Amino acid sequence: MVFGDNGPRKKTGFEHLTKFVVVAMVVIVLFGLLASAISVLF
Repeated sequence: MVFGDNGPRKKTGFEHLTKFVVVAMVVIVLFGLLASAISVLF
């Protein structure tokens, strides 16, 4: 993917951490947008 996979191999801890951080950021952004939309609607 981003790091250029070298065939089938185990993911390193750093890659797992990076993926987790990216997912967490996306979730936080979505919740932020949702919260602002709700506050505007009500």
